[in-house]
Amino acid sequence: MLSARAGAELAKNTPEGNRQAIKDLGRAIHLDSKFPKDYLLLAELQDRGGDLGAAIKVLSIAIEKFPYNPAPYENLVVYYRRTGDTTRASDVLRRGLELFPADKNLLHLATKAGQP
Repeated sequence: MLSARAGAELAKNTPEGNRQAIKDLGRAIHLDSKFPKDYLLLAELQDRGGDLGAAIKVLSIAIEKFPYNPAPYENLVVYYRRTGDTTRASDVLRRGLELFPADKNLLHLATKAGQP
């Protein structure tokens, strides 16, 4: 229900709608959401709102909860790179590629970083 309400708030395309969506998704995650998209969307909204640290934390939780979904790895690599933490970015990329060696996005990120 919180996910659906967050979607409705986002559809308003207003700053208040975005803030409410962040609250709703944060609550859904606090209640142990079983949907990876909730974590991904919350991280994206936090990033857009200028809270990259919170977005990184949410994606780290997503990786713990959904280790077999490549999207949190992909996004977390990008966010770590944006903070300048190339060591953590490389670690996440390596773990992602171990699980998803044929993932196009992870392979592209590896190529950009000059990793094999």
